Amino acid sequence: AVDVVLDAVGEVGTGDRAMRVLRHGGTYVTLLGQLASSLADGVRQEACQLNQVQTEYLDALKAFVEGGRLAITIAATYPLDDIAEAVAASKQGHTQGKIALSIG
Repeated sequence: AVDVVLDAVGEVGTGDRAMRVLRHGGTYVTLLGQLASSLADGVRQEACQLNQVQTEYLDALKAFVEGGRLAITIAATYPLDDIAEAVAASKQGHTQGKIALSIG
C-alpha cells in the first residue's frame, strides 16, 4: 500500500484503480479533475485544477521529496527515440513507478 497517488494523466478509471493501492489514511490527487467514483475506507481525494501556474503545489512536493517523506520510483527509462515502446509499456498497466524518457 502507498500513501499518495498523484495522477498527472487523467485517464478515465485511474482514480478507481488508485483506491486499490492506497493505504488507510492515504490520498489520491489528480491534476486533471477525474476523481474516483467511490472512495476506499479512510482514503481522501483532491482535484487540483492547474489552469494557471500555482507553484505552491510543486514547492510542497519538492519539500516532501527533499525531506525524504516522498520517494519517486522510476520503473524504466527509455530514450526519446523509443517513445512508442514507453507508451506501450505504460498502457499495459503493470508498471509500479514512473516511466521516464531520456532526452539527448
